[in-house]
Amino acid sequence: MKNTLAGTVVLSLAAIALFPTQASAATLLQRVCQLDATDDTLSDESLFDRHLFTATAGQSVTVSLSSSDFDPYILLLDANNETLGENDDISQRNLNSRLTVTLPSNGQYSILANSQSNLGLGRYRLTITSPTHTEQRPTKLPTDCR
Repeated sequence: MKNTLAGTVVLSLAAIALFPTQASAATLLQRVCQLDATDDTLSDESLFDRHLFTATAGQSVTVSLSSSDFDPYILLLDANNETLGENDDISQRNLNSRLTVTLPSNGQYSILANSQSNLGLGRYRLTITSPTHTEQRPTKLPTDCR
């Protein structure tokens, strides 16, 4: 980097150690899958893949769904298929989806990886992270992404 100021600038990385840092979130599930014509459909005729995991009461999870092929949409359901959260776009400029929820009870949860449009097809990446993970980790699914 070109220094355009007179004098010398010295950066000290040791000073950063004085400030505590938050531990990074644990990746509980990461998967690359694809929405295709053989997938199940919702009532709006959009395709979806269901991803199951187990978690504990009070556990916070962040679910991220990204794709360069379609506009992702995620739904988080409890064991009774009641919607706990859903997200279309992270922001006006970022059409990927992200949802952070504190889970209400021990048990099994479902993530529906979906497209905002019923024409959405293509590859996507699903990631579940948790800063409050315990020794109990979400159940890994078979690699077929269904």
